[in-house]
Amino acid sequence: MKPCAASPFRREPFRQRLPGAGLLLSFLAAGMLCPVQPVWSAAPTVQGLVNQFDPVHYQDLLANKLYTRQGMNRAAGVGPELDLCREAIYAELESLGLAPVKDYFTYTDSNGVPRTACNIVAIKPGVQNPSNEIYVVGGHYDSKSNPGADDNGSGIACLLELARIFQPYHFAKTLVFCAFDAEEIYDYYGAHRLGSLRYVDQHRTDNIQGMIAVDMIAWQASGSSSNSAYIEGRPTVAAIRNDLRNAMLSYGEGLQPILRTSSGDLSDHVAFADAGFQACLLIEAYFSSNPNYHKLTDYVERPNYIDWTYAGKMCKTVIGYYATKLEPVDVSPRALACRPGAGGAMVLEFAGLPGCTYVVEVAPDLASRSWVSLQTNIASLADGLFQATDAQAAVRPAGFYRARFAAGYVGATPPQTDIIVDNPSASLVGVWSAGTSSTDKYGSDYRFKAAGTGNACVEFRPNLQRTGNYHVYEWHPQGANRTTDAPVDIGYLGGTNAFRVNQQINGGLWLYLGTFPFAAGTTGYVRIKDNFTTGSVVLADAVRFVYAP
Repeated sequence: MKPCAASPFRREPFRQRLPGAGLLLSFLAAGMLCPVQPVWSAAPTVQGLVNQFDPVHYQDLLANKLYTRQGMNRAAGVGPELDLCREAIYAELESLGLAPVKDYFTYTDSNGVPRTACNIVAIKPGVQNPSNEIYVVGGHYDSKSNPGADDNGSGIACLLELARIFQPYHFAKTLVFCAFDAEEIYDYYGAHRLGSLRYVDQHRTDNIQGMIAVDMIAWQASGSSSNSAYIEGRPTVAAIRNDLRNAMLSYGEGLQPILRTSSGDLSDHVAFADAGFQACLLIEAYFSSNPNYHKLTDYVERPNYIDWTYAGKMCKTVIGYYATKLEPVDVSPRALACRPGAGGAMVLEFAGLPGCTYVVEVAPDLASRSWVSLQTNIASLADGLFQATDAQAAVRPAGFYRARFAAGYVGATPPQTDIIVDNPSASLVGVWSAGTSSTDKYGSDYRFKAAGTGNACVEFRPNLQRTGNYHVYEWHPQGANRTTDAPVDIGYLGGTNAFRVNQQINGGLWLYLGTFPFAAGTTGYVRIKDNFTTGSVVLADAVRFVYAP
């Protein structure tokens, strides 16, 4: 069998190109091998993705699937429609083939009652992502004991519409869809926005490049305040605020961005910003003037309330931002050559995306769809080339070869070597108050308590991925009323050690306590206790473990 160098490309009118399938090669009984031109589909453009926003589908999501009708209640922990909404979000993502996960967690509500909450997380992996770059789109699905159509059914509907549009395509970077629970409440210890706090605590060492909280995007202010949107975030996240602004100017159909820094800590982006990630909030301008904000009248069928055109502009801004950052790619391989090999074999050469995995298959005809795998190869990191050999080519009467995309290129995830346990993720024994006033705190809050017997403590327990020595650090906000002998116990591999820390000094920094051996897992701990003898209060804010090879 020899290549047919002079044969023209042929089209198969009955064939549809499968996503990720490359050029087909036909081999004939006469010993001729000819390339068959596929129906190419290049990677989508950003504008092309934005144009796929479907206002009818968005309206159906918000009005009919997210439990936003009059009289409904999605309050965290107690709302009768909360679990129904969670299942609807899960089902929608599952129907798209995104394999969502329900991440349950417990908390104690402000009345001291144990509750269960649940984040819904789905991941669309990037396929050209050697540095494991991740973008997160998030919104909360709980409400303020009301139907929560605008706050925040509108944001969740945007997240689901984004998932629908992006799912058929491939992107270089990874996108994580997060529907957060328990954003609207405070727990017994004063922690707020519990769902996003939990997610960030689980992913502090991820390479998160950007996160947008989509929260309240379907009510439009009137008059001169109309056709505008707030992009909120602290000064340290200016980069993502500017990127979202540019996306709005490019794809928001005339929507005018208003960048704000003074009032940026209002939604689920806060936990991400506290952890050092670029994160901001997209929210309707002048949202506090919304007459139905946090009221029973925030329901979707309320006359002249939800502005579908305005919501569409907000969604297109979100689509434009993520499409730009994720970088759409075409994973289809190209057939370069086919040549005779030893013993009548056929050697097939292809080019694909560097580092990606491709399967080369053979079939007797296209109608049967009986494709048999010949070989699986990883495209060269240097030039994307790969090849396969059909050792049985000489005895096949006729048929077709194809190469198809199988998996993307994602860099290995290194073990976590710098683990921070903030107080919202710590275990509390006894009653500890939450404080926020100290400006040198770590994150958004800290715990404090008056003197006791030592039975009360805040326990910081890391989940370490490797056994070895770790430097241990403690963080506290300093002040004149703090104790000068805060009791700190460290439990490590083979023993314990007790320290006393002067919390009137060295605040707002990582205070080195020592280096200790720890086993992989969760057996190690740091406990800050209440049996101090000087000052008025002891503080427990955050603890850090740094691997020391």
